[in-house]
Amino acid sequence: MNFVIFSGIIIIIILILCLKLLNSDLISIFEALAIMIIYGIVSFISYLILKKLDVPVDKKHDIRVSVVATTIVSGMPGVLSSKMIKNFIEIKAQNYDKVPVFLKPPRIRIRNGTDYFPITQDDMTSISILGGIQKLEPGNSWEVLINPARYGAENIDKFDYVVFIDKLDREYKSSSEEMSEAIEKWKTQVRDSHS
Repeated sequence: MNFVIFSGIIIIIILILCLKLLNSDLISIFEALAIMIIYGIVSFISYLILKKLDVPVDKKHDIRVSVVATTIVSGMPGVLSSKMIKNFIEIKAQNYDKVPVFLKPPRIRIRNGTDYFPITQDDMTSISILGGIQKLEPGNSWEVLINPARYGAENIDKFDYVVFIDKLDREYKSSSEEMSEAIEKWKTQVRDSHS
């Protein structure tokens, strides 16, 4: 809020200075002050309306991102030979806020770098999530299962954390420790399921 008012006032002052330097008679100093006061009043009223409607104006939403290793067992009941074990890492964004949030698909941050591995699909269902925006209502979550092996054995240990980004490009991320723990547990589960 304060940033909006401050930046608006700076823009108006720059405009006034430019007009004065060009010897323009289009605006007097009193007209400029009146414009700045009106802009401040309109900004403040907008802020009060948004606050009254419970629309967050300056803060990130309460979105919590978690990462855990998980095992899915499938098959026909009673038929041992049909039993299939699949190991994944579950990535979840949970909305603890009072308002809906629109999130872009998650990405995996590469350790000691600025790049990301895009998560293009849910590896359990093979449904593409690339390019979609998920509306997350209060109390709801968005879960995506990934198979780290799909990113290559040489890259798994480069995973730093998972990040979801909203429509305003605000980041919501897991911790690096949580990602490391999930990777180690996933590796153990994979070894155990092959022995």
